[in-house]
Amino acid sequence: MKGDGGNLLIGIDGEGVVLGLFPDYSTLKDGNKDKFELHLTQVLIKDFTLPTFKAYCRITFLPYAEHEVCVVTVNPSIQPHISFLLIVTRCQLAW
Repeated sequence: MKGDGGNLLIGIDGEGVVLGLFPDYSTLKDGNKDKFELHLTQVLIKDFTLPTFKAYCRITFLPYAEHEVCVVTVNPSIQPHISFLLIVTRCQLAW
């Protein structure tokens, strides 16, 4: 996590084109929004521990036209935290 916080947008490519989360959902067995959120939460908890994740991260889903995107909001922190977040996906992650 950056010390000054920020948002990680999933389902939007590097040029701002909304691709949606279907390609991400399809990487999970019987993938859907709930399973994707659970998977993402588990990955982040491994990097940050549960108390740190709860204190600094929030995962939300937003509709956009016929798509849905995921926003991971990271609150500012006195000390930067680093995550080695790796999601195998056909979508790009934009920070």
